[in-house]
Amino acid sequence: MTRLFNKYKIEKKDGSPVDHDAQYFVLRLDTDVAARRAMLEYSRWTDTELKYDILIWLLSINPEMIDDLMYHEKETLGLVERST
Repeated sequence: MTRLFNKYKIEKKDGSPVDHDAQYFVLRLDTDVAARRAMLEYSRWTDTELKYDILIWLLSINPEMIDDLMYHEKETLGLVERST
């Protein structure tokens, strides 16, 4: 598990302290397909406004994700069976 730890230093933009007991995970969305898919899945479990911000962000990174996003929305609305 050493590959999961100590790759990044997390700081708040405003300089206020971070919770040193918190667990963080950094994803690089511009080059990592798995990271983009993880963000797509994360968007399912968050509030609507953040969800659509994430979807717009993902499309700005990779417009070819439109088919994945459309399928994701159909799953969310129950129009297709959710994949496992």
